[in-house]
Amino acid sequence: MSTADYPSIALQKQLEGTTGFGVTVGPDGRVTDCVITSSSGSSDLDVATCTNVKRRARFAPALDANGSPTIGKYANRVRWQIPSFVPLISFPRGPAMQGSAWAKILPVDFPQKALAEQRQGKVTIELAVSATGSIEGCKVIESSTHEDIDTASCKRASERAKFQPALDFAGQPTAGRVQTELNWRLPGEPSAPPIPVVIPSSLLPKAGKSSLSFTVAADGSITDCSGESTIGPPNFAPDAICKLKVKLAPYTDENGKPVARRVTTKTTVEVQDVK
Repeated sequence: MSTADYPSIALQKQLEGTTGFGVTVGPDGRVTDCVITSSSGSSDLDVATCTNVKRRARFAPALDANGSPTIGKYANRVRWQIPSFVPLISFPRGPAMQGSAWAKILPVDFPQKALAEQRQGKVTIELAVSATGSIEGCKVIESSTHEDIDTASCKRASERAKFQPALDFAGQPTAGRVQTELNWRLPGEPSAPPIPVVIPSSLLPKAGKSSLSFTVAADGSITDCSGESTIGPPNFAPDAICKLKVKLAPYTDENGKPVARRVTTKTTVEVQDVK
């Protein structure tokens, strides 16, 4: 496993743990089955363990009494630990919702029986978003206690919600999951106050300076890249672009011919008392 294998949603939630797994190895040395023998406590980390083992692991097969390749077993553990370098200003990130108008519930949206019986409630759902941004699944995390309202919530999200896909550590689209809440309120009921988003103090900007310098070659590749920072939080990484395998549109001269250019950026953060 590498940093790029860390599930994006697990990184967002800062989940760590150790996953035990066991595999069945065929006579050709390839994994034919993988099971989790001890959970990390995170289904995302456990699923990523078997997914990567089945895709990548290769073995010298077991041998029978005649020395011929045969089916064998293998077990091990993977420790998932948050990488020291996680560029919060860049990648990875979870699915990004495109607009929230779909989540506004109108009287016409209510299941007819719920409206007739004057039932309402809040539903928290979790959506599985594919690498193309389409919704592939929905499950209820916190029920409204009314089955028809819960079902309507997943149906509404699956048909109307739009997402940009999650991005992995390399900035490539990947599957992800996102949770959201729908508030089914009867006509005439006061709207619930918005839920404030509180950013942990550990992520607040801290005074300091950063610099980044790199060359954009004539073919758009990034070379000779370096950066440093004294800006908090610790995960602030001005050299995030240095670790991405990407190309940029190159600079051009007055004749429109691609040319190499050196780029240097400098950032200063000041935190001051309010007078």
